[in-house]
Amino acid sequence: MKIKLHFLSLCLPILILLFYSSFNIIYSQSWNAIGSGTNGKVNAVIVFNGQLIAAGQFSSPATNIARWTGSAWQPLGSGLNGAVNGLTIFNGNLIAVGAFSTGGNNVASWNGTAWSPLGLGTNDTVFAVTVYSNTLRIGGKFTTAGGINCNRVSFWNGSQWGTMGTPNGVNNTVYALTVFNSDLIIGGQFTSAGSLTTCNRIVRYNTNGTYTAMGSGIDNNQVLSLSVFNNQVYVGGNYTSIGGVTVNNLARWTGANWNTVASGTNGPVRTLVTAGTNLIVGGSFTNIGNSIARWNGSAFSTLGSGITGGNATVRSTVTWSNVLIAAGEFTNAGLLDIPASNIAGYGSVPAAPVLISPPDGANGQSTTPVLDWSDVSSASTYGVQLSLNANFTTLVSNTNNLTVSTLTVPSGILTNNTTYFWRANASNGLGTSPWSLIRFFTTALTGIINTQEIPVKFNLYQNYPNPFNPVTRIRFDLPAGNTGSRIILSVYDINGKLVNEILNTEYSAGIWEVDYNASELSSGIYFYKIYAGSFFAVHKMAVIK
Repeated sequence: MKIKLHFLSLCLPILILLFYSSFNIIYSQSWNAIGSGTNGKVNAVIVFNGQLIAAGQFSSPATNIARWTGSAWQPLGSGLNGAVNGLTIFNGNLIAVGAFSTGGNNVASWNGTAWSPLGLGTNDTVFAVTVYSNTLRIGGKFTTAGGINCNRVSFWNGSQWGTMGTPNGVNNTVYALTVFNSDLIIGGQFTSAGSLTTCNRIVRYNTNGTYTAMGSGIDNNQVLSLSVFNNQVYVGGNYTSIGGVTVNNLARWTGANWNTVASGTNGPVRTLVTAGTNLIVGGSFTNIGNSIARWNGSAFSTLGSGITGGNATVRSTVTWSNVLIAAGEFTNAGLLDIPASNIAGYGSVPAAPVLISPPDGANGQSTTPVLDWSDVSSASTYGVQLSLNANFTTLVSNTNNLTVSTLTVPSGILTNNTTYFWRANASNGLGTSPWSLIRFFTTALTGIINTQEIPVKFNLYQNYPNPFNPVTRIRFDLPAGNTGSRIILSVYDINGKLVNEILNTEYSAGIWEVDYNASELSSGIYFYKIYAGSFFAVHKMAVIK
């Protein structure tokens, strides 16, 4: 027996350590699969109407473009019949560009239910899309847009395509677009733009139709990605130098000159996206992280073990539901080489919230209480349940998708002199936390009952203030007698429909003053009626919002 106890005493600290370590792993950041992913490369990801959109070259889970609802992949109509290279949002619609003909010639618009073309589209592939000066801007290898000559860049104003500059466009393929201050930054493989005979692979375009060089430009190969971070333009690609200075695929433009970004990368940079206080860098490299890393303005840091397997290329990133999404060509992600077919999420499932108010076991609470709980750092939404029992088998309210950590319970849900149990959870794109610890409170009307002065006769007074928004006070006098009967105070709309039962309790003589909150009612005329023993009365009141 002594040996067993000694063994247990040695093992117990280890078991405790393992328990807490496993608990921390649950809430530490890591890479996670997004459903079953895709069976081909993903070129672009974006958030549209709260859902994650992924597009590229795949046939499953849909044809080249799909949406992730948080639990399943779904198609967008019948999809698009060719590669999708870029996504943006313009005038409330999702815009897809690439090399396809269904939905539109290389440019198509999705309104949430159907695809539609943007005029005649283009005569060749579109690689890049953004919004600049309230118009849609595209870049690629096309030479016409809407049937007019547009050398590799063009704009759509909502009704027709137009040219950019005189002479218009650039002399070779455009792969990236971004907006910097009042200019559109264009990157690709070109060496001239408009009247500029030299603007190597990157140029500024202004709404007056002029192109401006950015120093000596990029020395060789291609610009593949652009983003603005800390008021500088970051330029990614597969180039090696600028003005003869080695930069290795990544550099930054201050607005006046070029600077290095540490020592660059040992492979192409294909995506640059700002996420909070960091710039997310993605591509095909290993020296700053496996295909993905973050830059804080002075140094790189890894995101776990990054992206691995297959061709291991990150082509696009976006933050969705407080989760960093990486997409491209890969088979695995993270320390444990989690299978993740071309798309993965980096983050953690939120911890459970901590309930703040009402205080646990509080009495005399309003029937429209404000429920408050702690913010959870990685949460994007919250859920709250109210129940008549601690097992939550008798729910009276189940609210989800709250974006703030507070909820005012609408009138008409809770009744007076009742004990309620409540709890909250937190969610993001990776899942939902456990429920919080349970609290309970007991309701009562907010008001005053004066039983020291017993009225000699019954009276229902006009509410005050009236009209009101949203709270008014109703006073009534109840004389002695009517023992064993009840007081019922109710509100009806102008059609005689019951909208609220304010009070339903045992008769008690005295001067009553009851606060009524009409925050859930629309503007209009209402009637409040009281039945108290043998007494009955009704008055009219007006809600104005």
